[in-house]
Amino acid sequence: MITLKSKGIKMFLFPAVLARRYYLRKKRKHIFRDPDFVYKDTKGFVSEQYKLAFGKYPDLENPVTFNEKLQWLKLYWYNPDAKRCADKFDVRQYIKEKLPDSKQYLNEVYGVYNDPEEIDFDSLPNQFVLKSTHASAQTIICRDKNTLNRTAAIAEMKQWLQVDYFAAAGEWVYKDLPRRIICERLITSDDGYPPKDYKIMCFNGVPKFLYVISERSGHHFKMDYFNCEWQPLPVTQTGPRGGRILPPPRYLLDKMMEISKILSKDFPHVRVDFYIENNNLLIGELTFFTTGGYGPLSPAKYDTIFGSYLTLPDKQ
Repeated sequence: MITLKSKGIKMFLFPAVLARRYYLRKKRKHIFRDPDFVYKDTKGFVSEQYKLAFGKYPDLENPVTFNEKLQWLKLYWYNPDAKRCADKFDVRQYIKEKLPDSKQYLNEVYGVYNDPEEIDFDSLPNQFVLKSTHASAQTIICRDKNTLNRTAAIAEMKQWLQVDYFAAAGEWVYKDLPRRIICERLITSDDGYPPKDYKIMCFNGVPKFLYVISERSGHHFKMDYFNCEWQPLPVTQTGPRGGRILPPPRYLLDKMMEISKILSKDFPHVRVDFYIENNNLLIGELTFFTTGGYGPLSPAKYDTIFGSYLTLPDKQ
């Protein structure tokens, strides 16, 4: 998660989003100037986006790699529960339905707002996080309410609510989601960095590997891949490896895997994110199209290896 400064506000961009922006800002074809292109021809849109990232069109008839299969899922798979899970507020109800003891794994919510003007900042604690519920990488972290530029924050959030996130990468899970703001408790860590983000990659209900985002500071972060037994994988994607990530307590790693199996069992692929705070496990979010399917892996063979884990369902 990368920090940017805008109008006196600290905003945070996740590495997945940086990857997408890096690969797609380099070159823009004239077709992307049409804001309705993704609606008129979603297949053409994602194919062109993919070509910008990989230098070739995806094989959508016989997809092999992980990123190709993500494009296929955008076009030929649908599950209404995935839309629920993409919404940062509605996902909480899905988790409650799947996990009887979900309360201990859900972060505290202070409020949900249709309009940023509705936010009563005076009633909020000194520290909190503001996010949009319908998109990604739209986050304001407040560590001291007394120094928060409220006018700038409200203006920024109003801009968020204008964003059609489906149009960014053709991810149908974001299409027509209600546009709201959610305020949550700030999750803290002891090392001065934002908390490590443990991302469990699940395929057809089975966790197969994970990666950890750590040491996030400014435009710098570390990204380390592991198998489910915490053995390092020599993979990079949007950030350098740190190489110094200690495993969490075994019972917490086992619990992450257990929860991930439950939450992912109804989907061909989903990434389940976790934070650990004071040895307590918190569920972050569920993501269906990591980097939008536009994030090359290095070595490239891992795109094929990870793709082999994903069995595609019948076309819908």
